[in-house]
Amino acid sequence: MEKKAFILAHFFFICLLCGCVEPFDSEIPGGSNFLTIDALITDEPGPYLVELSRSGSLSGDGFEPVSNAVVSIEEENGITEQLTEESEGKYFTSKTGIIGKAGKRYRLRVSLSDGEVYESSWSLLKRAPPIDRVYWNYEQKEDNDGNILEGAQLFVDAHDPENNTKFYKYEWIETWTYIVPFATALEFLENFDIVPREKNQICWIDTLSSAINIVSSLKNSEDVVIEHPLNFVSTETGRLRLRYSILVKQLALSEEEYFFWKSLKETNNELGNLFDKQPQSIQSNIRNISNPDQRVLGYFSASGVSTKRIFIDNKDLPERVIVKSFVDDCELIEIPFTQPFDIAQKEVLSKIRNGYLFYDFAGLLSPTGFYVTKDICADCTIKGGRVVKPEFWID
Repeated sequence: MEKKAFILAHFFFICLLCGCVEPFDSEIPGGSNFLTIDALITDEPGPYLVELSRSGSLSGDGFEPVSNAVVSIEEENGITEQLTEESEGKYFTSKTGIIGKAGKRYRLRVSLSDGEVYESSWSLLKRAPPIDRVYWNYEQKEDNDGNILEGAQLFVDAHDPENNTKFYKYEWIETWTYIVPFATALEFLENFDIVPREKNQICWIDTLSSAINIVSSLKNSEDVVIEHPLNFVSTETGRLRLRYSILVKQLALSEEEYFFWKSLKETNNELGNLFDKQPQSIQSNIRNISNPDQRVLGYFSASGVSTKRIFIDNKDLPERVIVKSFVDDCELIEIPFTQPFDIAQKEVLSKIRNGYLFYDFAGLLSPTGFYVTKDICADCTIKGGRVVKPEFWID
């Protein structure tokens, strides 16, 4: 969604520069006719995703998925695969379907149910050189409110001995583990029965990068990337509380695609003032072949990928550092038996209906009440974690 908002914002700038200054209108004229396409093929195994939507507002709230399209990815002088719509506007290749190959060219074709046909230009998939290393330094940074944040600043080094890459894009997947303090093994039912339940105490959670992170080696005498900044992991997020991992993906871009992302990123940075800078025209590599005058928002990318994963343990941080817990403000609330027992039961049920979970009975030798706690403090899956350890995780 963030990428689509960037594209629409830049499209508005282009329209503004082509005519007189008029009162700002966040709706793009004929906005329901503008198709946004987000598509990528790599030399990693699929499935690959092509996402189609329409939008009429710069806020991004107006995006609607486009269903019932015929979407295909074609390899020049090779196979063509038609994608399957698995959810509204999301089209996937099969797991055993087309795989991008370095040195091959690829094209996207989209036929909508209204007869409109969109087609990308041929994109050459360049091999991505290996990542030399991913590493981090402990740093302090100032946020937009003037607060000082501490955390791990990640960097990447890479080089292409063949001097063929020159344009790089970085994406990453973060994974970290966390423990809830009051994992419950009991469930309080609507009929007041208390039964066993799965105790979900330790979880792992993932998040995908959303920032546009690109770099070019054109100004260097060699095709090298040195100390390029990636993600900053603040101690305020809780991700460094126990163990954190990041899988960095390095994509080899064409010059055309690099400048597409560069212009898009610059436009996003200028979004606070329409007249700070006259942005370059963002040229998509996708066109409406049924109606060439109609704008298409988005890009079809064919990129080679190389990856590297590292781990950061809490013990690797400076001793003085205090890392905030990923699950905080946890406490046990006692509902005592000093009131009638059935009233206490009803109070527990009321708490459960309002985001709490039953934890246990209060009292060591004989019960004096019920304990409840916030659901995120009693079940690690509530915050989106999974209890199955990832295959790559090293203890």
